[in-house]
Amino acid sequence: SEADGGATAARIAIGFAVVFGFPLAFTALRDSTMGVFGLDGEKSTTFIGVTFALLLPITLVACSLNDLGLVNSLGGAIFGGLIILVFPGLLCYYAAKNTEGGKAEFHKAE
Repeated sequence: SEADGGATAARIAIGFAVVFGFPLAFTALRDSTMGVFGLDGEKSTTFIGVTFALLLPITLVACSLNDLGLVNSLGGAIFGGLIILVFPGLLCYYAAKNTEGGKAEFHKAE
């Protein structure tokens, strides 16, 4: 309710986190996208084009959703599962692949 000071403080804190956290995440997304597709980030037309091409779908999806908690929960579950289950296996696979002969040698820790 509007009379609850704690809820109001929480809303302000969440707004603060979103306003100042989004540019950090978006900059990483834009730079990674340009790197993956081999685009020249030094050219202003490419930089602005990629920025708008990424911002448009993000803004449209954000405006069409009513419950952002679902998006937050789903993203947390997916990335949590990736970090716990998938990434360690990929690290082990690529570490073994990059050794001589393509076989990993694991020794008992002493």
